[in-house]
Amino acid sequence: MLLETNRLILRPINIEDREFVLQQFSDIDVTKYLFDEEPIKTIEEADEIINSYIASSTDYLSRWILILKENNSKIGTCGFHCYNNSIKFIDIGYDLVKDYWGKGLMNEAVDKIIQYAKLYMDITSIKACIYEKNINSIKFIENLGFEKTRKTETTLFRGKDYLHYIYELAI
Repeated sequence: MLLETNRLILRPINIEDREFVLQQFSDIDVTKYLFDEEPIKTIEEADEIINSYIASSTDYLSRWILILKENNSKIGTCGFHCYNNSIKFIDIGYDLVKDYWGKGLMNEAVDKIIQYAKLYMDITSIKACIYEKNINSIKFIENLGFEKTRKTETTLFRGKDYLHYIYELAI
């Protein structure tokens, strides 16, 4: 579903986004705090990311490309993944091109997809898993009303412990 905010158009990801996905998820600054994936290096890896969303048989695996209305530029992505049908929760993820950090654009986008989840998804909560040193993302998610539910979880990633917080927003 196409979504819109004051400054953004949120369009479902598609194969035409492969160059942008490669650019975005190969940027070490953008991927610095992602614990589930290393930065990608090839167009085929970008295709894998896109195809995982396109091929999904559920609306609960959704990723939108963020398009800035003023110049039609692709500036990031946001969406849902890791749907758990038995306890009705879903994880949220988001990323933004560095040039647009700190401008409130992701707030618009994530607020919009939360509204979408409340209207169209049979879920009880949205969860966010955030690396303990990603202070900006922690502030961001807390400002949206997410509450810390678990202090830390440890996962071995890139050869070291990855300590992160689990946040939750009741729907």
